[in-house]
Order: sequence, then structure tokens, then C-alpha cells
Amino acid sequence: MQKSIILFLLFLFASQITFAQTEEDLEAWRRNVVIMNLAQINSEKDDYAPAFYDQGIVYPSSRRKNGPIDKSTGDTYHDLYYTPLESGGMRTRPQNFSLNLNSTTHEGPLSFNAKENKVYFSRSNKMRRTETLSYVKIYEAEKGKVDWENIKPMPFNRGEFSCMHPSISPTGDRLFFASDMPGGFGGMDLYVVEWLGTTWSRPMNLGPKINTAGQEAFPFIHDSGVLFFASNGHPSLGGFDIFLMNLGDPSEEIINLGLPFNSSEDDTGFILNEDGKNGYFSSNRSGGIGKDDIYSFRALEGIKTMASSFVLNSTVEVYNTDNQAGLPLSKVRVFEKDGDVLEENIYDHQYILNEQTGERYLQKVLKDESQIKKSERLTNRRGEIIHAFKSEQDYLILVTKAGFETVEFEYSTRGKIESERIEIPITPVTCFDLSGKVVTESYEPIPYAEVRVKNSCTGKEQVLTTNRQGEYVYCLEIGCDFDFSADRAGFSHYETLVSTKSIRGIRSKTLDVILNQEATSILNTPIRTGTTIVIDNIYYDFNAYSIQAGAAKGLDELASVMQRYPSMEIELISYTDARGEDYYNLELSQKRAQAAREYLIQKGIIAKRIKSFGFGEARIRNHCVDGVDCTDEEHAYNRRTEVKVIRINEEVEFRDN
Repeated sequence: MQKSIILFLLFLFASQITFAQTEEDLEAWRRNVVIMNLAQINSEKDDYAPAFYDQGIVYPSSRRKNGPIDKSTGDTYHDLYYTPLESGGMRTRPQNFSLNLNSTTHEGPLSFNAKENKVYFSRSNKMRRTETLSYVKIYEAEKGKVDWENIKPMPFNRGEFSCMHPSISPTGDRLFFASDMPGGFGGMDLYVVEWLGTTWSRPMNLGPKINTAGQEAFPFIHDSGVLFFASNGHPSLGGFDIFLMNLGDPSEEIINLGLPFNSSEDDTGFILNEDGKNGYFSSNRSGGIGKDDIYSFRALEGIKTMASSFVLNSTVEVYNTDNQAGLPLSKVRVFEKDGDVLEENIYDHQYILNEQTGERYLQKVLKDESQIKKSERLTNRRGEIIHAFKSEQDYLILVTKAGFETVEFEYSTRGKIESERIEIPITPVTCFDLSGKVVTESYEPIPYAEVRVKNSCTGKEQVLTTNRQGEYVYCLEIGCDFDFSADRAGFSHYETLVSTKSIRGIRSKTLDVILNQEATSILNTPIRTGTTIVIDNIYYDFNAYSIQAGAAKGLDELASVMQRYPSMEIELISYTDARGEDYYNLELSQKRAQAAREYLIQKGIIAKRIKSFGFGEARIRNHCVDGVDCTDEEHAYNRRTEVKVIRINEEVEFRDN
């Protein structure tokens, strides 16, 4: 058999490593794949390697009855044929595709650009009577008014090796093909060239992950960035199998497309439409019409092995809403989402007072950038970055830039198979960011402190509550003075004036507030045997019993009182909020009471003076019982420890404030 035919068909039989896969083992999506032999268009000869074109397919075939004969096969040389798809999916009779493209030698697999005004196709060189070898080359042609014209060979062709089976990328800037050029890993390897603006680059081998010591051929690059190809060098069901690999993620492995696409025979020439559910391939499996037949398929649920592997290399553009210009050096962070949960928690919460109702509501607040672990990427001079988004994944895109409002942009690749342009507008700030912490004199955070900001221009007052780290953030209007104050029970009052008049350049300010701890407040309540004191400012996280650092001021006061009055003995009784199972909350409250007891012991109080009990959710102090939707602050009101004085002999000083 002549080299030209061997290279065109590549149906070389070799011992293969096989893996077990039976009809019974098939995943559900595979069982829902419908495959049909296109008996209307297949001949008793070779029909293979279809390409999408003009609502139909174009493919090579040796069906021609008259014309030059390839003595190595006894069939006519391969020509290109076109079959349009009629309404209802019926195929019409094949017709000669092009008088100019079809020649007296072989025309083979081809590929069209997105506009379908350029074609790249394989052709063997014309053989003289004295020649014993024929090489295959890739040619380019342009669509004319009547036929394809301006046929010319690609610049990377050489006389001493073959290039064939072209597949042009959807953007037209990359051309994949097979070649036996020197320096490869096997008989035929897959290569790619890139369009440089005026010419094509030198061929680049796709590397040992794809290429083997065997044969790799018939590449097809899908809109998603997934490369399909045929190989007899990777573990297969037998002969050539169809494989896929996501070129956008170097960590991805080669995936055998498996049953029912692959068989124990040769399966090649795979193509897939944009939505990933319909396509064609060629095979010489048993039950066909001719030597090699074209098969159609419909994957009702898509090709899951592909959907789980490919990425969409999409462009994120950040632009200014004022002039629509791209914003260079914008910071972009992309977070994956699982439902409502981000891969990293980038939010804190603060409580806002509704002045009309007197109720507080929870507001989600973005953490300071210094607390976000995810590294940012800076946009280029056009305000762009390119990011590899996983398929079937939800995202949050966080965009920040000095002088502009921060944007949290929701994005999803679910149901998408094409890369796209994601345009994110951001607006210049018209306010002044004021943020900071409320801390003790020893710089320990004061959670749930009340921060008031009153605008002297409008008279409007906003009440905020610091989060568990003592942090707050607020955006002040430009050109006004603001009365700023901070308060927390058991601490001194703080107030100052903040002005956004005469702002020059800087649009943010950090204001940390130190609140001094007041004298022991427990003494503001008469203490005698039987007295119960509620300590609200012991802060436990939900579902935890360890005491937060710097959040046990009430216990510090209690320790001070017990040191002053050595006869004082107490019971510590802890309660939880209503969330969780009753038995679990009972155990949790016991652990919390014990944690408070150990805290006092560490402060020097003798252990026998302290007893601890946990009553779980037995005494909810507000409306937040089971089944009621409450804020974290409302639930926190029920997470408390009560101190019951069971013995005291000394006369206790009492201060009536």
C-alpha cells in the first residue's frame, strides 16, 4: 500500500492495551446516546472524517465510479462530497463539493473557519510515473462567487514529510493538524500553528501527554477548547479510539471517549456541534455499509466526560461607567461558589439600626482587602484579564480599584460551552470610605459596639454595629462634617468629628477607636445570697464553647469581685440559643459553663467556690425559639451565662449609678 493511503486512513493494526467497559457498565448519559449509521449517504467504499459546513457536512469519499484509480487500493482517489441537511433531519443525496478543490489525486479531511469563507484541506501531491512515494500537504482556499479559489499550500509544508487533517479553531488563530515530521514522539503526532498577523508560526508539537509512540491523527478543536483526536497509542477498546483533552488546563489528563463512540475497530474523524449534544464520526465497525462509514450521534445529556473537564478561557473586561474606557491595573479576584458558599469567606456582618422601627438588621460587609487570601490579578492597559473558568461552575468576581466602588459580580458557566467576554462596569466613588476597629486600651477588639455617624449637612444619623473582630465600615458623603461616636456597655463613650471637606485625592480613612473599660459594673447590682447576675458579654461563637479572646469582660469583673470577697461561692449556669437539637444544646451549654469555670480558676479563684451547670435552650429570652428566623445578634442574646450567688458572708459595697 502506498504511503499516501497509509497516511490518509491511518488504519494501522497494532497490539493495543485494552480496558474493560461493557454495556452493563455504561453511565446513564452514555446509555442515552443515540448513534445512527447514515445509510442514506454512506457508500460501499470509504466515507469518513466529516466537517460541518452550510447546515450540512463535507467529507472525503472514494465512491467515484469513474476516474483515476489508486492501484494500491483499487478504488478511485478520494474526493470531497457535500450533503445538506433538510428539514426534519433527513439527508439528501451527496453531491460533489467543489470542481476546483477536487483533483486527480487524493483530497482528504478538511476544516472551515467560523465564517465558512476559508477552507483548510488535505491533498496528496501529484504522482509522476517514476515516483514511488506521495506526501500529503495542507492547503488553504477562499470562497469565490462560483467556487473555491486562490488555492495555496500552507507555509509549513515540506517535501520530505506529510501534514494532514487540519482543524481550525473557532477564532481562526490556531490550526491543529497531524504530521510525521521529524522530531515527533511516534509515527504521526499532533501539531498546532498560530496566526501571527501576516503568517503562520512554526509548527509546535502538542507534547508527550497527547502524542505517543503510536499514531495520533484526525484532530478536532471544539468551541469549548477541548481537543478531540484519534489514537492507537493510548489505552483503547481496540484499533483507533477517539480521545479528548482540555487544552485550557495543563493538569487535565487524556480521556478515552469510550462506548458507544469507540468500538473494537477503528473510530476516527469525530466532530461535535456548539451545544455539545450532536455530531458525527467515522468508523469501520461491523454492521456498516462500506469500508468506513459516517455515523451521526445525539447525546441527550451532553458528553459528561467533556463537560467535567473543559474550561472556558473568557476575557474579563473592567471599564469605567463614566467614559466606557477600560480600566488598567484594576484588581480582579475570581472565587468559585458552591451554592451560596464561596471557596473563601470574604464577608463579615454588621448590624444596622432602622431609625423608624428601632429594629436592627444584618448587613453583609466585605472584608478589608488585607484579610482576603485570594491573590488578585491586575488588568492590562485595556482593562482586561483572561481567566480559565471551569465548566458548569458558579463564580463571584470581585473587582476593586482605588477611587472606584467595589463590584461583586455574579457569573456562571452553567450551560455554556463557548468562551465569552465578561464586561464589568465600575463607577467612580462619590463618597469617602471610613473604616476601622473599636478596641480596648490593650487593643483587644470590642465586638458589637455601637457606632453612630451623623451627617451635619442632612441631619441623617446612621447606627452601625461592629462585627466580632470589632470592625466597622461606612461610606461618608463628600463635602460634609460628621459627628462620630462609639459606645459599648461597660466602656467609656467616644466621640469625634470627621470631615470630608477639602478632600484631595485620598478617598478613604482609617479611624480606630479605643474605649476604656469602666469600673466593675457587677457592683452596680446588689450582691447577696440568692442574687442572680446575667453576664451577657461572654461571647461564644455559634456551635462552639471556647471563649473568644478579649470577649470575657464580665468574667474578668466577676473574678475581681470574688477576689475581694473570699466567702463568695457561685453557680455558673450557661444557656444556648435555640438552633440545633435539644440534647446537643444541653451538652454544649454544659461545656460552656465549664469553660467559664476554668476561666475563673485561671484567674486565681479556688475551684471549690465555683459550680457549673448547663441548661441548653431551656430559657430563651426573646422570640428566637425553634422555627423563628432571627439574626445572629438576636440569637447571640440567648447565648449567656448567669451567675447565682449561693453564699456570701461579707457586706458588699454597692454603687447606685
